[in-house]
Amino acid sequence: IAGNRQMVDFFAGKIQAGIEAEEVRADIDPRDAALSLIALNNGLLSLWLLDPELFPLKQRAEAIADIFIQGIAI
Repeated sequence: IAGNRQMVDFFAGKIQAGIEAEEVRADIDPRDAALSLIALNNGLLSLWLLDPELFPLKQRAEAIADIFIQGIAI
């Protein structure tokens, strides 16, 4: 449990820094974005582990991460 909370806090801090640097939209709640990022990562890995033939993880991970980043970036 503590590890999950630390991970959320870590990513929320990075997202807050992005907001302050005007690289991330100011209307984004850092904690919600951190939770979304972790959920995306966990879900993606779960899908791949259950069916590795569904998509090539190494080849698609960057494009999928870019979709998330474009959603929060200015």
